[in-house]
Amino acid sequence: VTEETDKEAVSVFTRFADQYPDAEYLLAKMHEHGRGGLAQDDNKAVELLEKSASKGHSRAQFRLGMMHKEGRGGLI
Repeated sequence: VTEETDKEAVSVFTRFADQYPDAEYLLAKMHEHGRGGLAQDDNKAVELLEKSASKGHSRAQFRLGMMHKEGRGGLI
């Protein structure tokens, strides 16, 4: 995985995030870890995880719970 492929992934995930919970989840992970040219942003990650989780995405639900447990992204 290179920075270039990460940037391409961010572009694709952003384009499809509103339509596909998987894309929202993956974009959240990119924000969480500051990959693909994105700044590390727990708040944005939580926002996207909440959207994906509300659509039944189980990995987003789990990650949101873990971020809550860790007190990240404004979750306590």
